[in-house]
Amino acid sequence: MIFLLWGANMAEASINDPLSAATRTLKKQLLVTAVGTITFKAFDVTIEHIPIAGLSIQFNRGVFEFLMFITLAYLIPVFALYYYIDIKNFPVTFHQNSVEQSATRKLDEFSTKVAFEIFNAILRVLPSNLSTSERHEPRIGAYLKSLSRAKPFNEQEFAKSLGLRRKGNVGPELRYESDLEILRPMLAVASPIARRFTRRRVWNIVRVTAWRFGVRAAYFIRNYGVDGLLPLALGALAMAALFGLDVTVLTHWTPKD
Repeated sequence: MIFLLWGANMAEASINDPLSAATRTLKKQLLVTAVGTITFKAFDVTIEHIPIAGLSIQFNRGVFEFLMFITLAYLIPVFALYYYIDIKNFPVTFHQNSVEQSATRKLDEFSTKVAFEIFNAILRVLPSNLSTSERHEPRIGAYLKSLSRAKPFNEQEFAKSLGLRRKGNVGPELRYESDLEILRPMLAVASPIARRFTRRRVWNIVRVTAWRFGVRAAYFIRNYGVDGLLPLALGALAMAALFGLDVTVLTHWTPKD
């Protein structure tokens, strides 16, 4: 059972991993070679023997730097090629899709959510001689969507969207101009919610957008920064160090005794 769970987790990880096993192996080899080369050039490391294919070669600085150059010259372009192919073939993950869909839904349905909040607030204070219908909830939502900085809240227009009638739906809907005293208890609980709608919508947009772009940024940093740019940048720095770039400045960043 444990092995089955482990296998399932590994399969899920491979689906969500943008790099293939071969590319990850190349990345690890490139990182080890690059860091080793930079360390060698920055700290003037002395090596006594170099083990190669079971043989132990006496250390020679020129030979060592040549081996590092050949290794980097192979790993950098090959890793870049493998990485490019993997990234181009990697689909958007289930998590990314679900976040995008959820964010879109939270933005699109916010006015409906507040309209439902207003509708419930009205029902709590609705007199027994008045009635409304759930079909008026979309009307409230439509009015809320129409609000903006250019079109601020207007209680008279808002009252029309409530769709209140006398019991039994007899006669026309109550009008703000002629039935204000009857409407006043409902407006007292509904209007404050509607007045705050524009500010709440802005905050909702900011919150959802930050969440959406935070997830996008996390995948972008992982896919392009950590998995691609970092090893290639270290490889380029190591190659430049072999050709004379002074990297001894790195010695100033080490912990001091």
